[in-house]
Amino acid sequence: MLNETKTTAVAWARQLTVGIVTLPDVQAWADEQIAAMDEPPYWLIAVSMATRNEEVVDACETAPGVPDMHRVWAALMFGWSQLLEREPQQDSEIARQLYFMAVSGDGPPTASFGEMVSFWDAIDLAREDIHGDRRVERAKLGAFLRRWSRVEGFAAS
Repeated sequence: MLNETKTTAVAWARQLTVGIVTLPDVQAWADEQIAAMDEPPYWLIAVSMATRNEEVVDACETAPGVPDMHRVWAALMFGWSQLLEREPQQDSEIARQLYFMAVSGDGPPTASFGEMVSFWDAIDLAREDIHGDRRVERAKLGAFLRRWSRVEGFAAS
């Protein structure tokens, strides 16, 4: 059975791993959760007290339940779309992350594999003035991220 807390924990951990959020961001989320509980679970306390990203990932993996991976992916896509809006020069790095996500089989199962692997080359070729327009390629990337950040019931972390 899918678990909301596990989904949120895994989403935070994945966003931390790819650089969308920082360790203090995740710890602030954990502290907020802890403050609202009479007896917070050990894994959540471990997130709050972590000194390294790997400790957060390990702690979140021990949260009970099964994550809704569609919502985890939506959180990643939402985070990347926000990052792209704030820092458009991150387009190639975001596209690189999508590429590796796709080739490792770690993307949304219904996503277009071709789309996910094409952004990185398209953006870099345009950046080097070899082929294409970087603004056009960036807009395609942004549209993809926005489309995949929409999951029914998902509230961005």
